[in-house]
Amino acid sequence: MLNFGDTQHFLGVDMSINHGAMVVADRTGAVIAHRVLSTRQADLKLPGVMVIPADVKGTSKDDMHVRSVARLMWLNNWFQSSIRELRADLSCRRFYGHVEDYAYGASRGAHQIGEAGGVLRIALAPFCDLRFYSPSAAKSFAAGNGRAKKDAMIAAAEAWGVAVPNLAAAVAEDYCDAYALARMGLVEWQVRRGIRKLEELTQRERNIFLDGGKSGTNLLTRPYVTLKSAQ
Repeated sequence: MLNFGDTQHFLGVDMSINHGAMVVADRTGAVIAHRVLSTRQADLKLPGVMVIPADVKGTSKDDMHVRSVARLMWLNNWFQSSIRELRADLSCRRFYGHVEDYAYGASRGAHQIGEAGGVLRIALAPFCDLRFYSPSAAKSFAAGNGRAKKDAMIAAAEAWGVAVPNLAAAVAEDYCDAYALARMGLVEWQVRRGIRKLEELTQRERNIFLDGGKSGTNLLTRPYVTLKSAQ
């Protein structure tokens, strides 16, 4: 069951502790808004782009715990303000929110990524029906390869008609991953609503949506994560 059927805004989010992107697509798949966290100062000239300030990142001479907490506090404020701005700009009460899930097999930086991921989830949950896709799902959906790199993801996004901003390399990949997540959410919504039939999807797309994964429940029957208090 879709809890907020009136919303037709599909938010894709691919974030790390240093950079990432939030991309909103409408029901046609067109990008209608974004917020980007870049690592390159020159990207600040682009609309909707922010860079973590140097005084927040600190230096290796600063206490690591102070730096960690300061970064989390800054990320929390940026996540919250980004969602608030997107809602206002689009006159949108809620989104379908599609987030790249954790790479559970990875260990490098897992604690920091988990902390930032938790802050992100708290920011999104009051305003989104949330869906979590595995890190490889969006890349496979877009480029046919769960390990697709930047060039392949940019090519896939551009083939869908997306004008990818000229961002730092890793951030451009985040942007394309976020769009792919939003696009996956749009297709899932279309199938659930009967706008598209499952048989109309490519075999690769069907496999992604019907894969039960660790939960054993495929995406088309798995409920969205929705806070009861937010309904």
